[in-house]
Amino acid sequence: MLFLQGLVYVGLQAANIAQIAKRHYVGAFLVGYLISWLWSLNVKGVAFRSGWGAVWYALGAGCGTITGMVLVRVIYG
Repeated sequence: MLFLQGLVYVGLQAANIAQIAKRHYVGAFLVGYLISWLWSLNVKGVAFRSGWGAVWYALGAGCGTITGMVLVRVIYG
């Protein structure tokens, strides 16, 4: 679950950068809202786990970076 949380969180960040760069105000607002909402859930999930939890979250974040880059390229060319 932490892997998926990291993937979605960072994927949304990449998408939000594209929204901002393209000056899509509504999209940037909505994605920014989702990022903040998910962040509040992620803090609880990672902070109170030890050991491999942070590793799984970080791996998901790395994959989310690539996923976000691919999605932005598909959407915006």
